Amino acid sequence: MQLTTKNIGIPKKGQVLTNKSKAKFKMSLERSLENGFCFKDLQKREVKAFNSFIDKTVGKNLTVLEVNQRFGRSPDKSDSIDGYNIYHYEVSGKFRIHGYLKEGYFVICRIDPNHRVH
Repeated sequence: MQLTTKNIGIPKKGQVLTNKSKAKFKMSLERSLENGFCFKDLQKREVKAFNSFIDKTVGKNLTVLEVNQRFGRSPDKSDSIDGYNIYHYEVSGKFRIHGYLKEGYFVICRIDPNHRVH
């Protein structure tokens, strides 16, 4: 039984399923953070900086596109996890968080306060 004749295609891994100009920015943790890039490795000032980033982005009615424009940095195109392209957001100075876009969420995979991974 065919429900429709419309071919909408299947999105590739790492591709936002919604329009980035309209989808609200949300973050999630779906997996363990990579070793050496975890909350336990952060100093108190780095925890505060990360919290400030959350305060500036989550629940502020910012779209994914707006967060990309304000905090996005050039990703390493060879950096991927499970087929997802990794995006980098500047938390402050050289502090970055790394993650991928999945079903409208920015899924954090690394917390990189010293920008060890580009």
